[in-house]
Amino acid sequence: MKLAAFTYRCPNTGKNVHGWTAEAIPEDAAESTYVSTQCPACSRVHLIDPATGRVLGDDQHYARQPAELCGWLTP
Repeated sequence: MKLAAFTYRCPNTGKNVHGWTAEAIPEDAAESTYVSTQCPACSRVHLIDPATGRVLGDDQHYARQPAELCGWLTP
């Protein structure tokens, strides 16, 4: 079994996180395929498209706001 690595941005902390999946990552698929992964940055479960690193339901403005308010990111 070969693990495929991918990177995504945690919507709760705004940090870049590395993930792995044992499923094949189709790069030319017409539809997105999401895998569930437990985030080491916030300990919550996110649905990630490993081909793009997009988090299902992610809204960049609202995802970054809590991290900026906590001082983790500079605006």
